[in-house]
Amino acid sequence: MLVEANDFSASHIKVNNNFIINDENAIYLGPNGIGKTTTYNILKKKYPSFGFFSYDDCKEKITKEKKKIRIDIRTVDIEKLKQDKEDILNSVDIKNNGFKVNGISSSTKAGEYSNYCKEAYNNAETAIINFDDKNCHLLLNYEQSDKKDFLFQNVEEINQLILKGNEVNDIKNKYILEAFDLLEKALDDFDTICPLCGFNHNTSILGIYSNKRKEYDDKLNKLIDRYRKESKKGKYEIEEDIKELIKIVKDNKLDDKDITNYIIIGNNENNVITINEAKKKIIEINEKIETLEQERKDFFNNLLTNWNKIEKDLKDVFKEKGITFSINEEDKSIIVNLKREASTYSSGELNYIVFLINILEFEYSNRKNIIIDDPLSSYDIKKQYEIVFDIFSRLIDSGKMVIALTHNINFVNIANSQYPNKFNYYFLDSIDSKVTAFKINIETDGSVLNIEDLAKKIPDSEIEKKWIELLIEKDLKWEETCVRHKLFHYDEEYTDPNTGYSNLDLVKMIDKFSDIKENSFEIMSGKKIIYLTAMRVWIEKKLTDNYIGKLNGNQLFPKIKNYFKNPDKWEKDLGIKKEDLTRRKVLLNQNDHYKSQIIPFQYALSISTDELVNDISSIKVLFE
Repeated sequence: MLVEANDFSASHIKVNNNFIINDENAIYLGPNGIGKTTTYNILKKKYPSFGFFSYDDCKEKITKEKKKIRIDIRTVDIEKLKQDKEDILNSVDIKNNGFKVNGISSSTKAGEYSNYCKEAYNNAETAIINFDDKNCHLLLNYEQSDKKDFLFQNVEEINQLILKGNEVNDIKNKYILEAFDLLEKALDDFDTICPLCGFNHNTSILGIYSNKRKEYDDKLNKLIDRYRKESKKGKYEIEEDIKELIKIVKDNKLDDKDITNYIIIGNNENNVITINEAKKKIIEINEKIETLEQERKDFFNNLLTNWNKIEKDLKDVFKEKGITFSINEEDKSIIVNLKREASTYSSGELNYIVFLINILEFEYSNRKNIIIDDPLSSYDIKKQYEIVFDIFSRLIDSGKMVIALTHNINFVNIANSQYPNKFNYYFLDSIDSKVTAFKINIETDGSVLNIEDLAKKIPDSEIEKKWIELLIEKDLKWEETCVRHKLFHYDEEYTDPNTGYSNLDLVKMIDKFSDIKENSFEIMSGKKIIYLTAMRVWIEKKLTDNYIGKLNGNQLFPKIKNYFKNPDKWEKDLGIKKEDLTRRKVLLNQNDHYKSQIIPFQYALSISTDELVNDISSIKVLFE
């Protein structure tokens, strides 16, 4: 399997525990918002070596130039990410909210603190990425303002006073001056072997340590002089202050980065959280940019390698339209020469060019698996057939594995008509807020998703089967006077003499409705169709019962119009607005025209079970 329930643990989508996507040619159909894009992104992250196509995922930048367009491969998403990062940096604004608060208004002033502070002032992104709050709280709570200011500007010098290294490991827990005094008493001018570590320095050890002491004294006196310029304290007090600062630096391993990190929070503890959140987002953005840049490089290299074959295929497809192609190696772009002004081409026409280039690039690559997200988006039916043909004739026939995610029912039917039995089909549904993948078991060489085939697959024991058969029969025997219309609308109570079914049975379905729980695509879809039909009949009955006289109109919408046009004929004001019902009129299939029942079936596949449950509940509450 490629994906299972655990893969969704970090996403906002909850899936059923047995949710899986197998390594097979398959089409996953599901309504918008069900989690197709999330699934696509999980696959993309988990299997970076696969091929991927999504209009949202690879929005190439199309630049129009008279009778020419330039396609800059994989650049728009990168530019958007860079802009997102710039927006984050501007919102944090460490120059005004950090440096300026601490009296630092220039790069030169920042350099007086440390070279790292200067670097952070000049590069906010670097400063935020390297931000570490481990000593921010210590410095926030250190209230000795005079010593604090001195520490900030001299932390590098203070660190230099703290001797490090193997040669002083055994003396670092004592004051350095006291250690030098002890060493002076223990050594003479001719000793070259260290009494502490046994290493032969081949030179006077006393000289080595004397030099260390002199370096220390020089640096200490330099700090004392610097401190004295800013303080009225005596030498002894200053020395004690510096010893205290040395201890703070040593115990907490303070360095110039810690001081800079404190500076950029602007003495505000809340900014620690703000900068940490910004750091996390910027790192994530940089990782995405790096991934996209690599994708861009790999895509173009493969495109360039196979350009002769790809260009020939493009010419074959577009030769009648007079469109030609070339490749620009310097700026990694594709030049498309058009027959007429670029502005006269629709976005759909240009997107198709982008789509085909991506499919051809994958076809001639070494990758075996491709995940495609909603390739038929915004295309007319003719182009939908062409796109499905492009995908499968080029990829399936080349031995590639194709997994497609879509909300378009036509994608399933077109694919099965062109490539019967080449795919497994699944319907993504949300039940009790968890996504489940139902296997579509309808076997046919034609349309997979039509109401006749659905009825054949519903067991005879299910009440939905008979209702759907009656809907089909109504269409087959269609005429305006057909009594079946009385069964699927409500002007008055009507019972079909042949079946004993009544429109009140549909009303009762809504009255008694609580939930829908099934484990079969066919039964689930059948229930959706019947409940949608029942909801229309239920509304018509509610309006008729509250109306004095006959509510004119054979369909739902005319009845709604007449009802609200004559409020003087209401038994009582139900507190319902016209728009509360008209927004549902199409979705409830108010029409009684020939083959009208295709509408509820398509709508049933365009909503999740959870949405239908919510719709029924909300309409019942509306009339209460």
